Amino acid sequence: MSRKTLIDASRHVERDLKDELVAHLQRLPIPWFDKVRTGDVTSRLTQDVELVRFVMGPLLLHGGSALCLLPAGIWLMAGMNVPVTLSACAAFAVLFVAMRVLLPRLHRWSKAAQEAIGELTQQAQEDFAGIRVVQQFDRVERERAAMAPRNRRYLLANLRLVRLRSLVNALSHSTSGLVLFGVLLVGGLEVIDGALSVGELFQFTGYLALMTFPLEILGWTLATMPRALAAAERIQELLATPPERASGANPPLRGHLEARGLTFTYPGAAAPALRDVSFVLAPGQKLGLIGPVGGGKSTLLALLLGFYEPERGQLFVDGHDVVDLQPTALRGLFAYAAQEPFLFSDTVAANVAFGRPDASAPDLGAAVAAAALDQDLPQLAQGLVLVPTACGWRQ
Repeated sequence: MSRKTLIDASRHVERDLKDELVAHLQRLPIPWFDKVRTGDVTSRLTQDVELVRFVMGPLLLHGGSALCLLPAGIWLMAGMNVPVTLSACAAFAVLFVAMRVLLPRLHRWSKAAQEAIGELTQQAQEDFAGIRVVQQFDRVERERAAMAPRNRRYLLANLRLVRLRSLVNALSHSTSGLVLFGVLLVGGLEVIDGALSVGELFQFTGYLALMTFPLEILGWTLATMPRALAAAERIQELLATPPERASGANPPLRGHLEARGLTFTYPGAAAPALRDVSFVLAPGQKLGLIGPVGGGKSTLLALLLGFYEPERGQLFVDGHDVVDLQPTALRGLFAYAAQEPFLFSDTVAANVAFGRPDASAPDLGAAVAAAALDQDLPQLAQGLVLVPTACGWRQ
């Protein structure tokens, strides 16, 4: 019952933690995603969460029982004979001194191993996402060579980690023998002196037999905990990242745009992407932006959509400074055709209705016609079959 209760609970913890992390990631600002690696985020959502689940399940089950049984056994032995108990505690002291030295190294190499798997996952994600480009330009060997050093760093970090954990396990296993040796040595002298009976010495060894498994489990717990702590730190780094600003005004907007000497520099960049841009665009008017790659055209749209924030007093919508408006209010004003289109692994209808999951069939039909997608529907095997579901319309 204890195994079922704790391990089932750990699975619920894993589910809740993943739900919380995904919800938090979707609220983070765009500049954060400019700096982070997708593979590293994936590693934290999978490997690190799994290690935290392991702490909440098997580790808590076995480690908790060990932490209860060991003090109880020492207390019972101390009630029978103090010198023999002290001899057993001396062996425990040797174990804990060794752990004091090894645990910081375990923590450091555990974190290094988690970071290495993040780099490996990132490289794999890029290679598989761009597999057509890799094969088109015959760069398979180049990508394989780029993967090799990351794979080797992951291997070396894990080998170092395994050696340290094996050393901790060896110490915990040998400590039980050392404890038994100390009890027999000091207990034998106590029997000779008449301070302890043979039956009591036998009872001591019985207590030690009951404590052997908890002692080994304690070593396994101490060897595993640093890796789980490193994983928890990496998860906490994500959760500690402040989400995108949700405050601000949400007035009805018509789309009167104005820029007054707009200058914007991306975080960490040396030169501004936009410098002294000014224009006024009334509702119904059109404005064309031309310029070379990197000239700031997409940057201006990103500022209007609230993905980045300019300095106060430089960009206005209907007379409101964009810094004072809710980002969602800004984005609700615009229809934005991205420079790099993205399709979700879903039906055509679901992709069309992504921004309007409650759209009706006539609305979707009008959107398909406006985008001239209806001209391509005959080439699709299933066409555009709209079926209402709880989440909207599906093909």
